[in-house]
Amino acid sequence: MKRIIIIFILFICFPIYAENANMFFPSLKSDKILPTHEVIQTLNIKEEDAAVLFLQQALDSDFSYEWVEKYFYEGTKEALTRVFTNFFNSNLPLKKSDYLIGKIIYENSMTSIPIFIFQTNQVINFLVNLNNDKIVSISYE
Repeated sequence: MKRIIIIFILFICFPIYAENANMFFPSLKSDKILPTHEVIQTLNIKEEDAAVLFLQQALDSDFSYEWVEKYFYEGTKEALTRVFTNFFNSNLPLKKSDYLIGKIIYENSMTSIPIFIFQTNQVINFLVNLNNDKIVSISYE
């Protein structure tokens, strides 16, 4: 009987000394733990995002003159074509299983989308303008 009383008192006092209930009951934590990858870190899980859908459509298409016209922003089209033609020629089209999408960063009408491509083992960051659905910039990490 004494044991039951002691256990009952401990259960009553236990949460009082806790900084918060999540410390002792992690299952109560409401934040979702996002999946991660060793290179790209946090992975995107919202595939219905407009910028993600746009980029997936671009990556799923063959690289051509029409591709450049459709997906590259007019002001940076020439520079992006000059720098990335060889990369896109040798890697496009990509299936969803060929790459991972990292944590998306939104800033006004611009969206930064990091992509880890398994074949090349590198991260490429796409800057997409959501106002006109065009790739404004591309960079390697």
